[in-house]
Formats: sequence, C-alpha cells, structure tokens
Amino acid sequence: MSDYSEINGADADGVIPESIIAECRNALTTMNNHLTRDEIGLNDIRRIVFAVRDGDALLACQTVLAGWFDGISPIMTLRVQPRFRLKGQRLSLSVTLEAADAPMSVYDDEEL
Repeated sequence: MSDYSEINGADADGVIPESIIAECRNALTTMNNHLTRDEIGLNDIRRIVFAVRDGDALLACQTVLAGWFDGISPIMTLRVQPRFRLKGQRLSLSVTLEAADAPMSVYDDEEL
C-alpha cells in the first residue's frame, strides 16, 4: 500500500495557492487521486488527520471537508502544526484506511 500521509495542497507546479480553500481542495484532490490509483474509495478511510498551521485554516476548510466526506464518517483528528515542509504551506492531510465493512472497536465505560 502507498503512503497516504502528509499530503499537501500544492498545485501541479508545486506552488501553494494563495487561497486556503484552493489549498484544501488541492490536498483532497491529491489524496483522492492516490486512493483512486490504488483502487481505494473514500469509504475505506477510517481516520483522517488534518494538520493545520492555525485555527483559521480549519475554519476556512470546514465546508470543503464536509462536502468531500458527506455521507461517510471517518474519524477526524485536528493537529495544530506551526511549520510544514513547503514555504507557505498551511495544511496537510494524512489518512488511515481499513476495509469499509470491518468493525470498529467500541468500548463501554467499564472497559476503560
């Protein structure tokens, strides 16, 4: 399986767009292209880590993220990361995959 971590939102030329929305869309498109190449669908995503430079980036991307994951419910973890690899980069995505029909662990209070 390929590595689906630290996917950035750079354009095809490797340039980070000025718009945070465009950067978010690029990262999601790149993620989807990797998954499609490996014959994996969005439904196979169990967890997505959305790393952002600051809270404003998350707020700006919420609508975009909601549109991409409408109807499916991966666990989303937000991580604030003040620095990234590329100059001007404000976010990255990492995904964890699991078969869509695999059971997720469920714990009750007594087990914790």
